[in-house]
Amino acid sequence: MAAGSGLRVLHVIAHLRAGGAAGSVVATARAAGGRHRVLALEPTVSPLIRLQLARAAIPILAPDREAAALADADVVLLNFWNTPATLAFLERLPSGLPVVGWLKTCGSAPPQLVPPALIERADRIVLTAAATAGRAPLAGHPALLAPPETVRGVVDLEPFADLQPVPHAGFVVTYVGTIGPGKIHPDFVRLSLAGAPPEARFVVCGAGGGEAALLQAAEAAGARDRFHLPGFVGDLRPVLAASDVFGYPLAPDTYSSSDRSLQEAMRAGLPPVILRHGGIVDMVEHGRTGLVVDERDYGAALAALAADPDLRRRLGRAAADHARVQFDSAAAARRIEGILQAAAASPGRDRAGPPRDDPFPAARRFAAALGEWGTPFRESLAGSAAADRAVMRLAGDWVRVEGGLFHHRNGTPDDGMLRHWTGLVLAAEGRDAAAAAEFAAAAAAGVVRGDGRARTAELS
Repeated sequence: MAAGSGLRVLHVIAHLRAGGAAGSVVATARAAGGRHRVLALEPTVSPLIRLQLARAAIPILAPDREAAALADADVVLLNFWNTPATLAFLERLPSGLPVVGWLKTCGSAPPQLVPPALIERADRIVLTAAATAGRAPLAGHPALLAPPETVRGVVDLEPFADLQPVPHAGFVVTYVGTIGPGKIHPDFVRLSLAGAPPEARFVVCGAGGGEAALLQAAEAAGARDRFHLPGFVGDLRPVLAASDVFGYPLAPDTYSSSDRSLQEAMRAGLPPVILRHGGIVDMVEHGRTGLVVDERDYGAALAALAADPDLRRRLGRAAADHARVQFDSAAAARRIEGILQAAAASPGRDRAGPPRDDPFPAARRFAAALGEWGTPFRESLAGSAAADRAVMRLAGDWVRVEGGLFHHRNGTPDDGMLRHWTGLVLAAEGRDAAAAAEFAAAAAAGVVRGDGRARTAELS
């Protein structure tokens, strides 16, 4: 440990795009003691995040600085979710360096699970949702060196304290977050309109590729003029101040765990309405700090809040008080600092390097990270035709979300088995030309499965 200069902390994150995980890195590094640097495994950096880190005098290190950054660190704080770059980084961690893995998803649905490699290579695990501790493979895993602790993502909520409502027309329900598979509910428009009063308007802030589908659903419902999609909003305070409710219906398979936007909305005094999905369920106390409902009751919950301003005010005040205490960024940063200090006081575990003579390392990492859901992929690596048929039957959304098959294929396009699997999925969708290109790339990378078209015809 560096003498006299405090703990040297290296924050590692897949990328520094604008969002909750990158914002948590900024808030944690600002609030915790020691010397902090950030290593982004992908070169893309949001201008906003770059500015925030620069103002805090926290350097961002490019991927080519990784070896030097690891050598100069007392402890690594790995902000983990399933990406090709993060799984590969786990295999490059040197022996003896203490590593704290901070899981930024709830780990309840593929592909954003807790990979065995994280448990086996990190010295300590920190969760952002307490329920994750009881799920496989964390529960009782023999490689755990200490019981996981839970610290929600650190969010600077001071800008949202004592936000004053702005008079506005109608009844405004606001959503802030990713608009796409794996996050927002696929029936967002139907749920929002069910039971909501005619004067209700819906502001949907964010991006993620699902914007066109959402607008098409609104058009089909005859309610296109009631949905406003401003895209990414840098300063949410004016949006939240002109809102009545934070409507946050997430998908059943959401990877959500301690969402920044929910923390900000509650601190701003907006009553949230959420579904019983993901790791955010215990962030809201039904009937006291917001409403936690099933899909069938979501519209009725909005209608109840629209009809009862006193209920909105009571829930909003309780939400703000709850957020002030339970989501306090300084307290969370102190807890993380204590965990880092404890990890740095002990030698890091021994870590073997990646397997030698592995022809398809990225495919192996992807399959291993999925636990039981990765069985078809692991058996396909061994040449199983039955496993290839199982891959062809995978749902499109499952393989296209962040951390899914197509993300890994795009991240490591030279891995032949990833190309073979994407070829199978595309063939099952009837996209023959795209599938043929994937099979050709797979064969060029060493996958011996015969002609791709003949293979898919055999499997169909």
